[in-house]
Amino acid sequence: MRRSVDISNEDIKEHLLSHIKGLPNVDFKFEIDCEDKEIKYLKLDGDKEDFFICFYPWQISIFCLNEHFMFIDDSFREHNITSSDTFGEIVYEGKFKDKNSLEILEIIFNVIRIVYGANSINHEKINTDIKTISGYDTKYNYTIRIINPLYNNSIVYKLENITFYVN
Repeated sequence: MRRSVDISNEDIKEHLLSHIKGLPNVDFKFEIDCEDKEIKYLKLDGDKEDFFICFYPWQISIFCLNEHFMFIDDSFREHNITSSDTFGEIVYEGKFKDKNSLEILEIIFNVIRIVYGANSINHEKINTDIKTISGYDTKYNYTIRIINPLYNNSIVYKLENITFYVN
């Protein structure tokens, strides 16, 4: 099934993998879907599979240290997501419609860069009392606290409704 988040294999290889290769001690592997030849999974820790990215047709997901960051296509999120789909997950509420594939991959890499090498990730979910477009749930803001020995200094990274605090 073709991805609705319009990112080609070439974009992933040229604009995401090229940056990921610069991370220390990264052991990446990717898997390609047999039917449509799209990159489906990108593992950043070899065969351990504790840190990986999934390129689903309707979303990009980052899994790291038992946390799940969901970047859902706008049109899919508006009509097909229920609160049980996102329960316990960290959901990016920004829009992809107004971004090209390189901008989307930059967002994904920035999250990867921050969580890669982390010893712990904890999140707090804050209800905004604003209903989602589909009405499936309310929108949430997230505070993500990360302990990452790869960073000597503390950093703060704000991504729409998600704020990352490192160290």
